[in-house]
Amino acid sequence: MENLLFAASRLSIISLISAKEIDDEWERTSLAYFRDNKEILKYDFYFDGSRYMIHLPAFESLYMVSLSGYQSLRLSGVFSPLTSHYIKQNLIALLPGDISSLTISVTGESKFTFTQDSAGIYECFDHIQQTIIPLELLNDHKVHLLLSYFSDIRYEESNNNISASSLRANSEDKMLARIEVISSLGESYSMEVYPFLNEESGTPEIFRALVIFNNQPTVLIINYIYLDVLMRDLESYIL
Repeated sequence: MENLLFAASRLSIISLISAKEIDDEWERTSLAYFRDNKEILKYDFYFDGSRYMIHLPAFESLYMVSLSGYQSLRLSGVFSPLTSHYIKQNLIALLPGDISSLTISVTGESKFTFTQDSAGIYECFDHIQQTIIPLELLNDHKVHLLLSYFSDIRYEESNNNISASSLRANSEDKMLARIEVISSLGESYSMEVYPFLNEESGTPEIFRALVIFNNQPTVLIINYIYLDVLMRDLESYIL
């Protein structure tokens, strides 16, 4: 929902075409916005395979639209007609106290592990230096924030254009990070994070990344905001 509201508030009109051109074959999503249970705006969002269009009731024109600054963003995926698109698709839901071990490997920078006992006392091991970081050197607030991020890790959709084995083979040197977390009940989760390259420009997308979750063959697309905070190096947690 956050992505939909963000996009809806920033749409720009490119041009106008006649509403008579509307085809029943076009993908259609009807949207209505409410404030205090009162409808304040309603329109249909259309996608014909290449163009994004909006039609307001009683208007004779279709507005071709784009999202300024995000030309490569697939708006049909944001304004989806599928109910399931707006349901949280959780991968990991662990409270800070539920985490027993967390290992973060940031490619080319650092690898470290936080372990935590049942009383909430944690320890940090630096794999590069092969040493335990003294507790007084760690930023307690930032460590607890890190552990809290695993309460709601979710994905947007599956990427059916590439398999996990192909992604590893083609992007072995481009993996951004590997994150492994083990719960107090012994449940184990892993995420290999890769950049999501734009098909046209070949540059990494700003808001999304590709993830291999638990070594599964299907590659997932995850909002980068969930991953950025998990891929910081060890120095980020030292005073």
